[in-house]
Formats: sequence, C-alpha cells, structure tokens
Amino acid sequence: MTYRLLALDLDGTLLRTDGTVGERTRRALQAAIIQGIKVVVCTGRRFRTTLPILAQLELRVPVIVHGGQLIKDTRTHETLHHNYLPKELC
Repeated sequence: MTYRLLALDLDGTLLRTDGTVGERTRRALQAAIIQGIKVVVCTGRRFRTTLPILAQLELRVPVIVHGGQLIKDTRTHETLHHNYLPKELC
C-alpha cells in the first residue's frame, strides 16, 4: 500500500506527555515528507497555540484547527477554509 497523506493529531499522538516532540518523531515526519507523503496536522487547538509546535517540527504545512472548523496555511496565515456555526445556533 502506498500512503499519500499522513494526518496527525497533536495531543496524545505527535506530542509526548511533557508537550514536546521527540527526535524520533521529527525524523519520521521528515522521512515521510522526503518520500512525497503529504503531512497535515489536525487538532482541536487554536491556530496560534498550534504554531509553536509546528515550528518545533519544522513543518510548513496546512493545519486543521478548532476541531475541523478552520484550515490555515502556516506560511501565510491565510484561511484556506472555514466552517463556522451560524449565529442562530450559537
């Protein structure tokens, strides 16, 4: 099977219990990227609290934040997609 996309959560997946990223994880992600696998981070966190973690990983990839409601480009901070609740439901 050939993988084309690797979508990963942060808490409990990429991050260790102390909130850091292990060297082995960092190397595995870079190897996946070199092999042409697209890496996407998906998290319930806010965009601005996710950026420092992506910097640790040296990842410049789209990130899905706010539990899937927002997709941002980490290079430009441009919103690529959003799916906000209508005001009537809030």
